[in-house]
Amino acid sequence: RYVTWKRLIRGVTAVWISALVFSVGLPLLDTTDRDPTLLADTARTYEAGSAAAIGRNLYIAQGCAECHSQEVRPVGTDVGLGTVSIAGDYAYEDPVLRGTIRFGPDLMHVAGREGFTPDAIAPHLQDPRDARSWSNMPSYSYLSQSDLDALTIYIQTLR
Repeated sequence: RYVTWKRLIRGVTAVWISALVFSVGLPLLDTTDRDPTLLADTARTYEAGSAAAIGRNLYIAQGCAECHSQEVRPVGTDVGLGTVSIAGDYAYEDPVLRGTIRFGPDLMHVAGREGFTPDAIAPHLQDPRDARSWSNMPSYSYLSQSDLDALTIYIQTLR
């Protein structure tokens, strides 16, 4: 017996709708990880006009999120980067800065990692190749000292 075009189209449509329901619809129903976490309540809130808020705005304006993610994923390569991120970690962020591509290191919990030195942030922003000659990070030496300070303070909040 031959498969008719109508049966084929119905079958493909049913498979597509099922895939859509399982990959998009069901996860939308799960709200267990959307409530603000302790991380969101304590470390990822920025008072308007504060140095950290100004630094976050600079982080956005300078395109830092294009290369640095702020999301620890449940995969082997992220072991040691901190606790795995969930939606509630970003409850108060607008926009959410999870990032899309990770060219540079993940910054989600960078300030809480072993070996993190706050004093090294500003010099690294000004001349990334000084410490790592192979770095493809651009220099931000054109930023004013107050902007560098604000960006440094923001990065220090990423615990």
